[in-house]
Amino acid sequence: LKIDGDGTFHEYEVSLHNTPGWAGRIRRLSLTLRPSLPETELQIDYIRVGRIGVRLAIEKFRTKRIVPKPAERVPLEMIIRNSGDVGGRVQGQLSVPSGVELLSESALQSMGEIEPAAVDTIVWTVSARDVGDFPLEVRALHDGEQLAASSTLLSVVERRWEQEDFILSAWSPPRPWEAGPLEGLAYYGQANFPVVMWVPEGVNTVENVARHGMRCFVNVRGIVPNQLYLRAYDNETPPPLEPEHWASLDAIIDRFVDNPAVIGYFVADEPNHKAFENLGQVVAHIRRRDPTRLSYVNQHPGSAGPVWFGPRSYRELLEHQLDVVGLEMLSYDRYNFFEDGDSSEFFRDLATVRQVALDYDVPFANVVQAVGPGFSDPSNWRRPNRAEHRWLAYNTLAYGGRGLIWYQWFHRTAGGVITSAAREELFASLQSINGEVNVLAPFMMQLRSVGAYHVGDVPLGGAALPDSVLVASVDADADMVVGLFEDDSGNDYFMIVNDYKQTTTATVTLDRHAGELLALEAETGTVHSMQSGSREFEATFRPGAGRLYFFSAPTRIEAEQGNTRPAELVLRQNYPNPFNSVTTIAYHLAADGPVKLTVYDALGQVVEVLVDDRRSAGRYVARWSATGLASGVYVCLIESGGQVLRRRMVLIK
Repeated sequence: LKIDGDGTFHEYEVSLHNTPGWAGRIRRLSLTLRPSLPETELQIDYIRVGRIGVRLAIEKFRTKRIVPKPAERVPLEMIIRNSGDVGGRVQGQLSVPSGVELLSESALQSMGEIEPAAVDTIVWTVSARDVGDFPLEVRALHDGEQLAASSTLLSVVERRWEQEDFILSAWSPPRPWEAGPLEGLAYYGQANFPVVMWVPEGVNTVENVARHGMRCFVNVRGIVPNQLYLRAYDNETPPPLEPEHWASLDAIIDRFVDNPAVIGYFVADEPNHKAFENLGQVVAHIRRRDPTRLSYVNQHPGSAGPVWFGPRSYRELLEHQLDVVGLEMLSYDRYNFFEDGDSSEFFRDLATVRQVALDYDVPFANVVQAVGPGFSDPSNWRRPNRAEHRWLAYNTLAYGGRGLIWYQWFHRTAGGVITSAAREELFASLQSINGEVNVLAPFMMQLRSVGAYHVGDVPLGGAALPDSVLVASVDADADMVVGLFEDDSGNDYFMIVNDYKQTTTATVTLDRHAGELLALEAETGTVHSMQSGSREFEATFRPGAGRLYFFSAPTRIEAEQGNTRPAELVLRQNYPNPFNSVTTIAYHLAADGPVKLTVYDALGQVVEVLVDDRRSAGRYVARWSATGLASGVYVCLIESGGQVLRRRMVLIK
């Protein structure tokens, strides 16, 4: 204990113990005075031995949905710390205003006993009926006494950005304003990139991007001295944005608002946590002005540490960023291949980002290594080969990623695909793998990650494959990854990814027999049957490659049946999807009345009317046979009660 030496009286509180078993058993206190300066006098007037009791603090009270719409379920989380010297039973009391419905069983939730120095969490679920800002209040109680209180705002919107297409792009994208065929969009498009990561707001390139059949982000980092205001690279709290900064941002938004070629706005790369307040204001401003556009911010890898994260772990930093900045998509970078060995942290960061994204119900993008060192770059990177590129892409998909960004396309000094001595090799590798990702992406976008596991050596941050999931075991002489997925009807999909070192044949055992198993071969864009009547099958994987598996018949359609009246009109994603000839479509009707279920081709022409009559409220299933039709994208559209819903279906033969 350090004593303030200012000659006045001070009272100090010192914890004698944090272990409940010591209470009432301390018999003697020994006190040793050691003045740090010679000829210093220290006088103690009294020592009082007491008990603090339960001392609660609400560290966080937050909504775990960024921009919910009316009627959507919104989890609320209250994190409580007991800084007292004894434990006790704690309750959380939630108060919601008119217009917000409590979906949890009770507003008063008990977390049981919380020990000294422990942290615990209480969760509620609410839903707002209308658009607006709704104040929520919470209290932490011990023995009926309020010891802490907090509040937050639930902001419910009518319009927001919702990801429809996978984001496949490259850092430092094409520079069509420079001379030379390699800098242009055409060469970039030949590498099968559908998205340009950013275009300068001052250069008229968005129309050129659209002419090449691509979409893009608009760079808004130039509205301020980016390194200071939106990144805080010097680890100092940046100054607030000025009126001229907001005027510059508004001018950009006015130019591109509702432009179909624009996915969103590139706001910042690898910001310091001290810049989050400014970033949050920019993101909120963009959301008000152009609500269906994404504000893109990319974050450091987990190894960046306290200078960038403050006193937080990587997971805490990502949660803090979502809480303060309000991002609708997580993005981070992690580079893996070095001359002195591969990074051991690739899966640690991937697992952390995946879990935070699931908790907040936002997608995530992975910025991965495409190149080795540049001409004057002193890093110890090594250039990945095609198998390693493939491994990066497939593992991002297996963990549920909805964006893959290759670092990097153009850079004169720090390395880039088109500025590399190995340009042709790198180009061919990305062209091939991007083609496979573009085949898989439409199907992965319909799925929700429900598990990511490892077979063989389990890496840092990874989880071993348990025998209690759909894929019960994978027997192979390689380290492999198993990603488990469900569609919105609960149907099962899974992806298996091979290591990048060698071709591997694996024996896969499923925990149950669920009919014919199908596999999507992204390399050829075909679907073929793997097995029927058995829980076990063999499969051979290229180095670094993966394969998506699913069943020919729905695995969870029975769960849709029941006597409960549906609350709303629902059109489930068809299953399987992709499909070969026959697929199943489930739909819910909330009210009695006419219903029409129609299949259209990609040109909007009617292919077949599956249902066109009057039906009672309930749950229904339709089967569609596409025998005789060409492979391609079809649209299923349901009309009922003045509402129209649609789903994209992909036929592959």
